[in-house]
Amino acid sequence: MDNYLLFKISRIHVNFKLLFDLFFLAEVYKNHQLRDYAFINAHFLRGPLTTIMSLIELLKVVDAKEEQEICIKYLEDTANKLDGVIYTIQTKIS
Repeated sequence: MDNYLLFKISRIHVNFKLLFDLFFLAEVYKNHQLRDYAFINAHFLRGPLTTIMSLIELLKVVDAKEEQEICIKYLEDTANKLDGVIYTIQTKIS
């Protein structure tokens, strides 16, 4: 084989290796984003959602107006917390 052909093959090999490395890094980054999302979902998203669901169930059985107002205030606070978590998720995965 002549030197030019060896040089071309060598360049193709280097370019292929660079493309492979870039692809690998992209996959690692994507997996990192998925792990972040799973963590946020498990630890931050489920908490407020569970609280909201519990407060709704409590509202179904509470008769006193004052207790209903307290539940509604907690619902409002928890919904705002959930909104913040969703915003965090959007910024992490976009």
